[in-house]
Amino acid sequence: MRTQTDRHVDFKFEGLAEMTAYISNTPPSGLDCMRSTRDRHGDHYGNLTLEQACDVARTGWVEGVAKLKKITDGIVPKMSDDLSPKLNMYASKAGGMLNMSRALTGHPIPFVRFKNEPKHNPVVDLHYLVDANCQIGSDQIIAWGSGLAAAIRTIEQSGKRVRLTVNFGASDGAGRNKVTMSILAKRPQDRLHLNQLTFVCAHPSFLRRLCFAVIERCQDDRICHKLGHGYGVPIGSTSDLGIPESATVIRSDWTISDPKAIAKAIIAQVK
Repeated sequence: MRTQTDRHVDFKFEGLAEMTAYISNTPPSGLDCMRSTRDRHGDHYGNLTLEQACDVARTGWVEGVAKLKKITDGIVPKMSDDLSPKLNMYASKAGGMLNMSRALTGHPIPFVRFKNEPKHNPVVDLHYLVDANCQIGSDQIIAWGSGLAAAIRTIEQSGKRVRLTVNFGASDGAGRNKVTMSILAKRPQDRLHLNQLTFVCAHPSFLRRLCFAVIERCQDDRICHKLGHGYGVPIGSTSDLGIPESATVIRSDWTISDPKAIAKAIIAQVK
């Protein structure tokens, strides 16, 4: 869904299929520095053309799924033990009370015990802010995607459900002209499938091809030309991105490159 107010275009995609359909069916604006379609194969541009990126987004990133599965399988069991107090924070506390009638009549069990039962599958609303400058390589992006996948697996194994939305936005620096977008990567009722998650969270071409391509297609109001050279300045404000205050916002800290440390940092932020 595309909405527009004065100097602000916002896209809400219900998944990668809707995003790639928009890109395929909407002509670009003719932006001079259209990086999403540059025929470069350096690490900065993700090693895929825009057409290849759209195909992989639709069909799945096979190599990435295998890589993330190997990484997450190695850290999730250990994390479940390390983080059990945090993951069980929604459980009700067991206790009891004295039943006076039982006590006065000499009942062998004078206490009434309460059961320690978790609340009904609370939903953790995660919003992952995609932001990587030209200094960030694909290995760092994959590490963060692996950490995010491991965190989601660990959270859901504790009995909670996760909704994952990926957000990106750019402005002209002064905040007068903005393009924002959100992509629903996982619904709470869906099981975690790495095939869905891997490309959107761990492949450089998601940002450097697909997100850039969406900006290039804001041609009717020419807002893409108002962002300045390139694709403007990344938006970090959660209110500008339309993220609810109750959500857990994940921002990439590129100084952390260990997937387990990344997963722990993500879980520590869960509201």
